[in-house]
Amino acid sequence: MWLMMKPVIGQIEQLKKIVCGLPLNAFMAQRAAAEHELNGALLETAVFEQPGHDADEQRDALVRIRSHVSRLREKLAVLQTAVAEQYRGQLGAGKAAFEQLDADVQAVRDPAAYETRRLFHALEQAREVCSLLAGRLLDIDAVLERAARPVPAGADSYDSDPAPSPVSP
Repeated sequence: MWLMMKPVIGQIEQLKKIVCGLPLNAFMAQRAAAEHELNGALLETAVFEQPGHDADEQRDALVRIRSHVSRLREKLAVLQTAVAEQYRGQLGAGKAAFEQLDADVQAVRDPAAYETRRLFHALEQAREVCSLLAGRLLDIDAVLERAARPVPAGADSYDSDPAPSPVSP
């Protein structure tokens, strides 16, 4: 199971780098809340690193990780909406004309709007990583569920025995 969780941990750490690197001076409380969810998800992964945890404990930890990721996606969506509103407010009616300019010209003409737009796209990237992470967590949950499903007693002998011949000698 640990091998399946390593990419999950990598994606959580990637998200943490993205979120911690965002210049969110006006949105520090939202960023702190997003970091809290990421730290919570990372703490839950310890169940998979340490031996001795059964499938039920792992599934419970996986549910908690999925909850953290779900709340993180919600927080990022709210944050992205706030950043989009700030961007529209910075540019007003000149938004369409500004977006037609090359990135270098945008950076010179209105550095604040340019940085806000970059922030919006970074949040979009973080939300995409969250979606990929949520999908991977669902896949791992399915594997754990199949592993926890009991095999009916005697099923193996009936599955491999051929059917009796309709013609008896």
